[in-house]
Amino acid sequence: MPRAGLSTAAVIERAAQLLDEQGPESLNLAGVAVSFGVKIPSLYKHVDGVRGLQRGIMLSAKSDLTTVIEQAAVGCARDDDAVDATRFLRSALHGFVSLETGGAFELPVDRERSFSKLVESVVTALAAWGSPVE
Repeated sequence: MPRAGLSTAAVIERAAQLLDEQGPESLNLAGVAVSFGVKIPSLYKHVDGVRGLQRGIMLSAKSDLTTVIEQAAVGCARDDDAVDATRFLRSALHGFVSLETGGAFELPVDRERSFSKLVESVVTALAAWGSPVE
């Protein structure tokens, strides 16, 4: 019988929380198990090892991002612009994440700051789409 409060969603959420608090080096089954007060094998009923944690966190983040983008975009673009805006935003985010996970951002500059500037630039560019190009 599964322990109360232990579900796939709860395990993924806790792993994401630990990842945010302690960094990528800390993402492991032992830390998640300790945080729930269970042994590591109990987690295998809910996730397929560390890879399962990583995949679950990625899918959860994509879902959250989709929700935020949908809410922010309501009423802000014409139908024809929506496809272009989605492609533009997805390309920018995919490029950043791909470079970051590939180790290309190992400079001693804050990656969060760089990501914030990317988002600000995308928002500015999308807002300008309604203006005539000179």
